[in-house]
Amino acid sequence: GAIFASIFIPICGLESVLVYRFIIIAMAGFFTATVRSPITGIVLLSEMSGSTEALVSMLLVCLIAYVVPTLLGNEPIYESLLERLLNRREEKFTPEPSRHVLSEYIVPLECKYIGVEIKNIPFPKNSIVVSVIRNGSYVIAQEDFQINYGDQIHILTDVNDFPYANREIEEIINGKKH
Repeated sequence: GAIFASIFIPICGLESVLVYRFIIIAMAGFFTATVRSPITGIVLLSEMSGSTEALVSMLLVCLIAYVVPTLLGNEPIYESLLERLLNRREEKFTPEPSRHVLSEYIVPLECKYIGVEIKNIPFPKNSIVVSVIRNGSYVIAQEDFQINYGDQIHILTDVNDFPYANREIEEIINGKKH
């Protein structure tokens, strides 16, 4: 922008104050050409400069800066960087969707953990108490929440651990596990 302005302004006999406008417009065009986000470029540079006087000029430059690289087949910078990063990785990671089972357990009168905080109850690994219904009221379970007789405890468990975890939780709730 500054180089273009230093050549173009003396040739056309324009005011030297316009150098700053050329710089701002060029920055918006460069941003649009590399990131391919013309609206973001226009808004960003308008806010940075504190002026919207060159808005139409910026719009025209950003439109050209968007169309030319697209027609030439150049990828936006962030997409090409992501592609390079993924190609460098030796091992391809394809995450498996995690599946969980939400189970409900009702605390019986003989449960030895009545009045005990949830954090002190030895629930199995990969299980978490997510909520409790007490006297019809829904409560998000916190570590210091104490269970009572009749509470409906909702526990989230990984589907792969569910058979083992369900047996363990039932033993804990029913007072058969120490």
